Amino acid sequence: MKTDTLTETQRIELSTAEGFLSLFNAKAGSNFEAVHVAGPDEVPDVIASDSSGRILGIEVTLTEDRPRDIAAILGRSNHKSIDALKAHLRAVSEGKAQMEVNCNRLPRVGDTQSPYPGG
Repeated sequence: MKTDTLTETQRIELSTAEGFLSLFNAKAGSNFEAVHVAGPDEVPDVIASDSSGRILGIEVTLTEDRPRDIAAILGRSNHKSIDALKAHLRAVSEGKAQMEVNCNRLPRVGDTQSPYPGG
């Protein structure tokens, strides 16, 4: 597939879909390949087909557990770099920052209540 005219978003979506297809094909014994990358306002993001003509639509999404995670994944923030993580850990050990977690309390083996609100 020709990629020199794709936007950055399309290249990210294609690369993600190709990675998924590699794993999917190995697990499912199939041979899907990306054949189309959607333009703006088109869905799904990538269309793949296999040698028997079956079609697979792939919608690529990113999730963000903490602010700036997506920017870091895309290489636009260094807040998840090893140096930034070491600096944050140092600040936590000095009492100048708190350890970031995704909920108020992490679950422990044997817990009978969910630590998540409403869970």
